[in-house]
Amino acid sequence: MDKTSKSIIKKYMPMIIVSIFIGFLFFRNNAAYRVVQIIKPVLLAFAIAYILDSVVKFLDIRIKLSRNFSIFITYFLILSLISVLISFLVPIIIENFNSVFNFVVNGNFDFNRTLNNLKNNSESELIRNILNYLTDSTGELNSELSDQIYNGLKYISEYGAGLVRNAGESILAGFTSFIISIYMLIEKEDLLNRTRKFTRAYFEKERAEKILHAFREGNKIFKSYFNGKILDSFIVGIIIIILFTIFGVPYAALMGAILGFTNMIPYFGPFFGSIPVIIVALFIDPPKALVALIIILAVQQLDGNILDPKIVGRAIGVSPFWVITAVTVGAVAAGPLGMILGVPTVVLIKTLIEEDIEEKLEKKGIEMDLKEES
Repeated sequence: MDKTSKSIIKKYMPMIIVSIFIGFLFFRNNAAYRVVQIIKPVLLAFAIAYILDSVVKFLDIRIKLSRNFSIFITYFLILSLISVLISFLVPIIIENFNSVFNFVVNGNFDFNRTLNNLKNNSESELIRNILNYLTDSTGELNSELSDQIYNGLKYISEYGAGLVRNAGESILAGFTSFIISIYMLIEKEDLLNRTRKFTRAYFEKERAEKILHAFREGNKIFKSYFNGKILDSFIVGIIIIILFTIFGVPYAALMGAILGFTNMIPYFGPFFGSIPVIIVALFIDPPKALVALIIILAVQQLDGNILDPKIVGRAIGVSPFWVITAVTVGAVAAGPLGMILGVPTVVLIKTLIEEDIEEKLEKKGIEMDLKEES
């Protein structure tokens, strides 16, 4: 085989392998699902290691601990936090969920009764007229709404029961991923060096450097986003649980956990999270629904103006247009996970494209201002 043939094979072999792999995934029934299930523990381990690496680096570089000892301290702290949550918060959340489920199942969920209570206690003529219209036109709305909420809670309950049934398998998979993540952090530099070697071996120099640059940018953007957003959402959830408990909002722990989790989704998350909170409070104790709404709005103002900018930082720094676009496209592509991953993904793509545009313009000797009149 001559040098030209070898060069062609070396150049296009990665593309051929990737094409075959993609074809295997898309043209075989359930192939993608099987592949994901096989590598799921490794993917979960990578996610754990990726998130905890920032803590390890902080202890290693800032506190001047050895890397192995930093990894030990990090996992000790995480296990301690998980133990505290399981011991105190999780049982309360489960109890709250069971109470809400029983509230609906036992027939206490009466939409018309709640509207009538609001109407009788309202001093506004406009609000009373609106509530009169709703009570006159509801008809079967109460039973339909109750059925929908019941079915939703039933689905969640059955899903949770399925998780409990598969608890042994889930615990084993989670434990395996946890152990793998420790070794990933211990061997981080070796794994990174092997990845760099592979990239430089199978791609031309300029292409390889661009690929490695894209990974470096992606690492910076994703870590900045996720580390900050997780901490921010955790703080928001805790603040809401405390305020809900103080002001007597029903099922404070469960509702605070929901709002903290949905806070991971930019812009839309607080809205999605507030819907079940307001609905539950409205039917159990209507005045508390207004209290819950006020607390949610106040905490979101605190988060949007102080916590999020300080914790997440300006590294993500894109306009609302890009954020909303990212969340919308992510939701269509991959559901809730896509909504969470959408923002850093779009930021990375936008950053790389802008860098490429600037490079091409610079080579052509063209200077352009984004503020030029159209």
